[in-house]
Amino acid sequence: MPIDDNKAIKNEIENNIPNEKMGILSVVGAVVLWSTSFAAIKIGLVGIPPITFAAIRFIVASILMSGLVLTGMQLESVPLKSLWKLVLGGLLGITAIFSLHNLGMQRTTSADANLLVASYPVIILLLEVL
Repeated sequence: MPIDDNKAIKNEIENNIPNEKMGILSVVGAVVLWSTSFAAIKIGLVGIPPITFAAIRFIVASILMSGLVLTGMQLESVPLKSLWKLVLGGLLGITAIFSLHNLGMQRTTSADANLLVASYPVIILLLEVL
């Protein structure tokens, strides 16, 4: 390998190190947020019914995401014929799951709930075989 190629590879690696560090920090941040969310939900459910709590979470998230849209962030448009799939996915994939999650959290410990959620990949693999 010529020396110039080695320099190019070294430069590429050095230029990607900040991106790799940012990626690791992003994943660590997501893990911290996700793991603390179980305790936060458990605390929130003390005074708020589970479905109401889920609704409040999504209203707050919608407001925050709307703020991103207002910054001029470029978003891809959704074809009108695919909009119903997006709405159905939001209702079943988000609303139903988090409502059931909150109902379960009300009746168990946050540690037990976290362990059950961590088993999703195994459950998905078993269901795929069936």
